[in-house]
Amino acid sequence: MWRQLADALGTKAFSPQTPTLHRSFALSQAQDWPGVRDCVLGETEWWLHAPLCLRLAESAFHRRQRIEALTAWFHLCWRAPEQAAQALDRRQQPDAGMTALWQRFLDSEAGFARPGESAQPPLTAADFPAWSLLTEPGLARQLAADLPTGQTRGEEHYRCVHRWIHARRANRREEEMALRKSLQASHPALFGLLKQSV
Repeated sequence: MWRQLADALGTKAFSPQTPTLHRSFALSQAQDWPGVRDCVLGETEWWLHAPLCLRLAESAFHRRQRIEALTAWFHLCWRAPEQAAQALDRRQQPDAGMTALWQRFLDSEAGFARPGESAQPPLTAADFPAWSLLTEPGLARQLAADLPTGQTRGEEHYRCVHRWIHARRANRREEEMALRKSLQASHPALFGLLKQSV
């Protein structure tokens, strides 16, 4: 039935007003994970739509494509941080690895404030991609620095951390220090985590 519905929807463009009337939804119900991927990636600016990000993340999980799943989650974090947090908090979320990573993020954020220190702006879901790079620097070799496509603060911090990791690896001291100062000025909490990672 779901495949018949997917065929009937054909190449109908995604509409935020009717997110389930899209081929990717029907294919996800049919558990055609490669089909979901092709359908989502064929959509112009898929990363702007939370339902498409979530479908691509689920598809990537079932196809064991971690970097693709992270890419979808990161876009969701930048564009719809509250929705990303809700989805990652859900117990039904099938990707246990992402759930564990998200829980580590929440735990690190809760333990960040130290007695006697001035309160810093808290980390939010929009900071999760940059935090992920800081806690797992090897991701910077697999994820592009220009992965972001917009100008949200979360994307700026992600780019800064990504470039800092590469500058540090290449022993480009001046660039590394400039990026550290930039992150310190724009997001002290993330900078604190960067200092801990050195």
